[in-house]
Amino acid sequence: MIPMIYLSLLETEEDKIKFEQIYKEYKQKLYHAALAIVRDPEDAEDVVEDTFLTIADHFTEISQKERQKMRSYIVIINRNKAIDRYNAKKKIMDMTDSIETEDLADPEYLDRFKYDELYSAIKKLPQKYKDMIYLYDLMGMPVKSISESLDISADTVYKRVSRARSMLKRILTKEEE
Repeated sequence: MIPMIYLSLLETEEDKIKFEQIYKEYKQKLYHAALAIVRDPEDAEDVVEDTFLTIADHFTEISQKERQKMRSYIVIINRNKAIDRYNAKKKIMDMTDSIETEDLADPEYLDRFKYDELYSAIKKLPQKYKDMIYLYDLMGMPVKSISESLDISADTVYKRVSRARSMLKRILTKEEE
């Protein structure tokens, strides 16, 4: 079954039929090609979805190509999207490795303070940092879920968590003195 989002991007019934044929013919091949690059089944599925969205967006242009050129075009789109996904994920992993673990994983420091002191300090944070403390530290949400729900990158989540904790540390240190 083809997701309706693809078909909704196409105008004519003829285009929808052609697209369905392409989808059925290439879906598995594209998935395996993407999986070979990204090495993660979920990421490979996302790559294939992105590929088919691109195909649907440019279907008039793509469908007019001869069969071999169309196949090459589709394979190249998929490969480039897989490489982009792989590089983005690698960059995030490199960034998280470079973030000082003291800033990111220092909840023990906050354990020294009473609930009221901590609550008062959190209230002083800007909203975007309050959100990070609430979602990441208090709710224990995974970074991926936070980034998807707030429509920000995982790297941004890590940076905001780190900054929020640093701000809290400064606020609590000042109040302690």
